[in-house]
Amino acid sequence: MSPLTVHVVIPAHNEQELIGAAVTAARIACARAEHEVNARTTCTVVADACSDDTARIAEAVGAEVLAVHAHRVGAARRAGIDRARQLVPSRADDTWIACTDADSVVPSDWLLAHLRHRRAGADLVLGSVRPRSDDLPIPLMEAWLARHHPDRAQHGVYGANMSFDAAAYDLAGGFAPLAAHEDRTLVEAFRRRGLQVRDAATIEVLTSGRLIGRAPEGFATYLHALGRRIMGTDSIGAARNSSLADVPRVGLLRGTGDIEVDLDGDERLVVGGDCEHVTVGAHHPACPAGLDS
Repeated sequence: MSPLTVHVVIPAHNEQELIGAAVTAARIACARAEHEVNARTTCTVVADACSDDTARIAEAVGAEVLAVHAHRVGAARRAGIDRARQLVPSRADDTWIACTDADSVVPSDWLLAHLRHRRAGADLVLGSVRPRSDDLPIPLMEAWLARHHPDRAQHGVYGANMSFDAAAYDLAGGFAPLAAHEDRTLVEAFRRRGLQVRDAATIEVLTSGRLIGRAPEGFATYLHALGRRIMGTDSIGAARNSSLADVPRVGLLRGTGDIEVDLDGDERLVVGGDCEHVTVGAHHPACPAGLDS
């Protein structure tokens, strides 16, 4: 039997502050899949029309980076999947593709949880998302939690937390090159083909609660509309201006070219320079002294 190949694909548009945490979390999930189910894994970031350091930071923390100028998340996801499959070829029946977003942090068992559904016969797995509580006003976070509970049937489709069989993806026609709703369109295509779509709301991904998003009609648009209903136009307008105050940060360290990623305010890591490994919770001992000042 051929080994399973798992490709993680992350589209990004000007996400230099968040991409480091997203890639690092995805790589940790990949490492667990490699160790526990003997999968081959890749992590590809599609830097779509980026004018900031998104691509450089993503590459520094271990992602394969593809630069495109599509200005459409559907086209970016499709291009990233194509590139990953070209770089590490495998039979479609032995290939699984997982998608998340540049403003999202997956749990370490993310791929393992999705792959359990694959073994149970799923062609496509739909996880759920939870916005960072620090990003949202308390009334809006409470409203979100009241409407979205992992024990309930899954109703949302989130490109930040979905995975699928490559052969089924090909049969469904792949991601359409859309600016929005490319994830829903793909799920609908799977269902039209009679493929097995599995709701897995208990698999949660932490995502940004920003109220100004990158994709039109995306998750930020939904949060903003919910906030207007709950809080009113003036209050949610003020919240928009501060919605990125406490998201995970990535910074360049004192001209060294090293990358520092703040995962949750307590854990940090440094990648680059003399560091050979990603270390969470402390700096790698090989890092030059003084980088965390």
